[in-house]
Amino acid sequence: MMTKKWSWLVFVILLLGLVVPILAQAEPAISTDQSVYPPGATVTVYGQGFKPGSVVDIGVFKPGDVEDKEQVETTEKGTFTYYYKNTDKLGEYGV
Repeated sequence: MMTKKWSWLVFVILLLGLVVPILAQAEPAISTDQSVYPPGATVTVYGQGFKPGSVVDIGVFKPGDVEDKEQVETTEKGTFTYYYKNTDKLGEYGV
C-alpha cells in the first residue's frame, strides 16, 4: 500500500514540474526607457516575455500615420532591446 502512495506522489511532483514552468511564463510586454523624448533623441525599447530566439515585429507609429517597421530577435531569455533614432518631427509617437 505504501508504494502506491509514493508512486502517486512522484507522479504529482513530476506533473507539477512540467506544468508550473508553463504557467509561470510572463505575457509579452514592451516598454521604453522614457515617456517623453526631445527631437533627435534615441528611444530605447525593451521587450520581455517572448519566446526565446523568436523574431518580433516592431512598428513605430509617427505623426501623419507613418509607420517605421523593424524586426528584432529575442535572446535565450525571451527579451530584446531595440534602439530607434527619433526624427526632428514633433508629435506623438507609439510603439
